[in-house]
Amino acid sequence: MKLTRLSLYLVAAAAIASSCGNEEPAKIEINYPVMTIKDTTVVIPTTINATLTGRQDIAIIPQVSGFLEELCVKEGEKVKKGQLLFVLDQTKLKAALDVAYSNVEAAKASVATEELNVKSRKQLFEEDIISEYELKMAENKLLAAKASLEQAYAQVTTAKTDLSFSELRAPSDGVVGSITYRQGALVSPSIEKPMTYVSDNSQMYAYFAMTEAKLLSFYEMFGTDNDHLISLLPPIELLMANGKKYELQGKVESISGVIDPLTGTTSVRSVFDNPDRILRSGGACRVQLPVTYDNAVVIPLSATYDIQNKHFVYTIVDGKAKAREVTIENLGDGRNCVVHSGLKAGERIVSDGAGLVKEGEQIDQVSIDLN
Repeated sequence: MKLTRLSLYLVAAAAIASSCGNEEPAKIEINYPVMTIKDTTVVIPTTINATLTGRQDIAIIPQVSGFLEELCVKEGEKVKKGQLLFVLDQTKLKAALDVAYSNVEAAKASVATEELNVKSRKQLFEEDIISEYELKMAENKLLAAKASLEQAYAQVTTAKTDLSFSELRAPSDGVVGSITYRQGALVSPSIEKPMTYVSDNSQMYAYFAMTEAKLLSFYEMFGTDNDHLISLLPPIELLMANGKKYELQGKVESISGVIDPLTGTTSVRSVFDNPDRILRSGGACRVQLPVTYDNAVVIPLSATYDIQNKHFVYTIVDGKAKAREVTIENLGDGRNCVVHSGLKAGERIVSDGAGLVKEGEQIDQVSIDLN
């Protein structure tokens, strides 16, 4: 570890004092390093834990009851929209369709019979053999027969639909998740767990939490309109579970308008293209959101000291130290921080050893007693 210039001064002073034996303690003058504040541009990469989900994680649940007869895919298999996943026992469903077709034929015959009846009644009515009432009754029976025929057609449609539901197909392109049920299992629309999930992972969502303080700082820079803020945010990086950086950049797609009162954070959704299907739904990752500050003030961490969770620096006013509270954000390099408030360009501060300085002391020639 490299010693700062101030540390070397203190070590030298201590050595001098100890070499004097019983003599009177030495009074050492120390020159504190001083810096003049300048504006600069700085990028702070904020790293946040995130959770990956597919753009769509679709639960596969049967719409009819039946025994699982055939598994057509394997766990983790890539599938296309419409690809067959499972087949349920179709025996009863095919029988129901046959019955529906039979009902259609019976209804057709009934309609034909009633049509003949109406034709006959009309002829009898025209010859004044029967009353108008009897003719109307025959016509109404024909209408009822036609209605029964429409019901029979509807039953055929229902039976065909139920039969099609016995074949469960992929609702979108994606990857098959864990398969819950195996061949021979009885499944129904009321099963507790889906048969599987199909994850559309052509694009992946990375959800992460942003602190209220960070969100407010964004609002201060870019305004409070979320759509405008999102359009100005830079691309973000993704660090995979193995620590490697994902090759494609993503972007923030939405920011929740609600702060969680328990965590003091808001949910942010970012999206990444996933053409090679490297990212998988349910995986853990970290995202790096780089924030660029123009006209920023950057100072060494050694220029700050803390009192009751507040940060202070010593500015130099008329050659003397004057404490000032500042708002800072660590740059993550272990050496520097950016000052969001409390300092401006042109001011001078003690850049090292601020914790040793006393309020009002002369900075150019500060003296301390070593015991």
